[in-house]
Amino acid sequence: MISPRASAPKWRRFLTFVTVGVLASLAAEFHNQVVVHGSLLGYLGTIIFYIVFLAIMFLVSEGFNRLTTPYADFIYWWLSGLAGVMIEWFLFGTAPWLAPEANDAGMFFWWTVIFFAPRVFTAPRDKV
Repeated sequence: MISPRASAPKWRRFLTFVTVGVLASLAAEFHNQVVVHGSLLGYLGTIIFYIVFLAIMFLVSEGFNRLTTPYADFIYWWLSGLAGVMIEWFLFGTAPWLAPEANDAGMFFWWTVIFFAPRVFTAPRDKV
């Protein structure tokens, strides 16, 4: 069954997607950037990075909406985690060969939450 979300304008789906993703990250990033590192500016910069990454993943999510396979959401979930790990490794320098103490599984699941939770609220299917 097609959800009423499918008829929502694209701009509304985009705002919902980005908002849910940013909200999912706020508490943990506040703790990391402000409490641990003492950087409010770093916290604000992190939110801007999340908005950019979420905008890209929104386009990917919209592409997955066109797939008819029942595994589209599962594939998107894996892609979310892999994209996040690539962001961590190549943009933030936490690759296993550079930072062996980094928790790659934790990074994978963190990014699946950040990129997949918005899809739950914007995908055109009732069961995601």
